[in-house]
Amino acid sequence: MNANAAYQVPVQQRRRRISRQEMLRRKRAIRRRKHIVCFLRVSFAIVLLLTAVSFWQDYGHEILPAVNHLYYQLTARYDLPVVQYDFAALREENESDAAGSLSTTADTVNITEALAELAQNNAEAADFVADYPNRQNYLGRSIDLASDVLIGQVPLLLQWDKRWGYESYGDSIIGLAGCGPTCLSMVYVYFTHDLNGTPREIASYCEKNGYYTENGTSWSLWTEGLPALGLSGKELPLGENSMKTALDQGKLIVCSMRPGDFTTSGHYILLYDYDDTGFCVKDPNRVSNSSRTWDYDTLSPQIKNLWTISPTDF
Repeated sequence: MNANAAYQVPVQQRRRRISRQEMLRRKRAIRRRKHIVCFLRVSFAIVLLLTAVSFWQDYGHEILPAVNHLYYQLTARYDLPVVQYDFAALREENESDAAGSLSTTADTVNITEALAELAQNNAEAADFVADYPNRQNYLGRSIDLASDVLIGQVPLLLQWDKRWGYESYGDSIIGLAGCGPTCLSMVYVYFTHDLNGTPREIASYCEKNGYYTENGTSWSLWTEGLPALGLSGKELPLGENSMKTALDQGKLIVCSMRPGDFTTSGHYILLYDYDDTGFCVKDPNRVSNSSRTWDYDTLSPQIKNLWTISPTDF
């Protein structure tokens, strides 16, 4: 008998020790593969994200209007039946009458003087005023609001936008006297999602239905003129709490303004929200006024009258 036999490790134990080593090796290999797969997934996600960011920077400005347009055609802000006015027909009429877009009732001399005053008082409108001699390039053109409207937000439309600002409104033009139709256009598009309700078409609606007067847009538009558009307007007593309550209810507020921060004569603005610093404004005449909040003590002395607007039966 071999003298070292007593000290030899049994074959089964040697095999078992080898199996454990093999198992550890395999576990380490599995962990390495998992780490590699995880690394590849993270790398792929990063590359995909960077590609998406780059694509959005290059083409986002083209895609977003289409997405907004599709959304506003397929959905509604409220689950309420909103009757839409046939602005599409009115739009076709306006676009087919480009040559007559500047009404013969418009006083060109007074308009020129008023435009000079506009440029002096509002630097934002300087380019609009400078391009007035070329207004025929814009009259009667097709208007697409898809790029102006963001999902779930009240759009800011400017009365002196060249797409509609040179169109006649009574004996003036929308760029000078169309603050009312422009405010109503913002309200109408927000509630109905009908992108045909541009300031030009709203202005035509006001003229055809007697809501334009020699003093501008009649106050009766905000009550009597809204049901045909699927909207409801009610006069609101001036008060900070009542204004905030109306906004909390999802309504919008149109204000007729005295001379002050917003106008030297008369003007309409739109209130759509508020926070701790004041009320949020959509001013159809100035971007700068729409980029800040206005506290009640500043706004209230300048408000002549105000109305809440909401969908019919809201």
